[in-house]
Amino acid sequence: MKHRFYSAGVVLALALTASAAPAKAPPCRYELRANGAVVYDTQTHLEWQRGIEMTGPASQMFADGPARCAALNLGVTSVDKWRVPTLLEVLSLEDTSVVTGLHMDTAAFPATPRLPALTQSRGPRYSSARTAFLFDFETGVTERFSIDAGPTTVFLRCVRQAS
Repeated sequence: MKHRFYSAGVVLALALTASAAPAKAPPCRYELRANGAVVYDTQTHLEWQRGIEMTGPASQMFADGPARCAALNLGVTSVDKWRVPTLLEVLSLEDTSVVTGLHMDTAAFPATPRLPALTQSRGPRYSSARTAFLFDFETGVTERFSIDAGPTTVFLRCVRQAS
């Protein structure tokens, strides 16, 4: 096997070029459905709302999010069964190859705001009904968030298991 060695300048130039490009999943990772309103993930078999359901204060979205997702109808089936995603489901959208910019495929999800995503996932250590997790697609950071901590603006994208 041949090995190529590059100077530090070439490596830095390649790294800067790669990090400046928007995230892009492998060609077969996502499929658009329902006239482009739904993104099907071929790896997780989840269907995601391509747009976002809402943005706003985390406390309001934590309270209103489950009902908003449950009422969502994107024309996939007569009973869509949309819900607020878990933390692991949201993390499955992260593109870890991105250094700067949104850590997700912006071609599949073009309307993603530069705000943390709200999840309803609560582990056994964080069983409080007033605790959620936020994932920031711009920084790649996950944090536990107390709804009572004050105003934080977040966004919500609904998910469902593909039928």
